[in-house]
Amino acid sequence: MEFTCDFCNKQITETCTLYFGFDCLCCSNYCRSQVISINLQIDPTMNNPHTWFIHKLRARKIKQKPLIPKTKSLIDLLGYLKL
Repeated sequence: MEFTCDFCNKQITETCTLYFGFDCLCCSNYCRSQVISINLQIDPTMNNPHTWFIHKLRARKIKQKPLIPKTKSLIDLLGYLKL
């Protein structure tokens, strides 16, 4: 199973070490420490996890990736939904 680093978007294979911290999955200790420093700047008291880096990143990814692709016509949309 392949994962993606939440900080640098590097592909992480099964044989690589996974680094976890602040709801993020990272490829290295460096990426994890960068996430920690960003979260400390955003929320110094660490009392508001909804403001952390990963939540802003996930919200940005959801906005970029539409659930249904844009189609040129209703016929294209119906054809896509039948798949």
